[in-house]
Amino acid sequence: MRFLKRAYLLNNPLTLTKLSLYEDQAQPISKPRDTVLLNPHSQHSSLQIHLKKMRTNQTTMTFLTNLARAAVGIGATAAFADSAVYTVDGGERAVLFDRFRGVLNNTVGEGTHILIPWLQKPYIFDIRTRHHTFSSISGTKDLQMVNLTLRVLSRPEVNQLPSIFKTLGLEYDEKVLPSIGNEVLKAVVSQFNADQLLTDRAQVL
Repeated sequence: MRFLKRAYLLNNPLTLTKLSLYEDQAQPISKPRDTVLLNPHSQHSSLQIHLKKMRTNQTTMTFLTNLARAAVGIGATAAFADSAVYTVDGGERAVLFDRFRGVLNNTVGEGTHILIPWLQKPYIFDIRTRHHTFSSISGTKDLQMVNLTLRVLSRPEVNQLPSIFKTLGLEYDEKVLPSIGNEVLKAVVSQFNADQLLTDRAQVL
């Protein structure tokens, strides 16, 4: 009986379907997994490349830092050297002003000279002969008014430059010559008649 029942179950299609389902559930399908094989040599080489890049970047940064420091040092040295040197050209003289001692009594000649930055400052004078022209309306001896133009050639006395700088400054000629020229012109013209200014010109001059 058992043999016949087993044979019946095996011959029945519904029983076979159920058995196949039970077998499928009992044995789950295993999916293949992707396996990645790492090469130890490739890992070592990539690590070496990364270390080389880091060393190169560090070397570059160190070089740029040193270059910037050198540039700053050279710039500061050049600025200090430029402020410590001054040049007096031909036909000029210099007067030094010291913050502690005032205007020095000695004049500085032509050439390149050294001073103490911030403590000393040079003032340059032009000692070449220059012309100045003045116009004035003056009265003659016979009470006539004439309009005259005076042309004066002048240059400063080199030994007196410190004194000139103390009392008059760099623009001494514009402060002194116009007033002196007008006064001298009026004093001379007042001694002659109007016609004598033309006939006795040599004597007037």
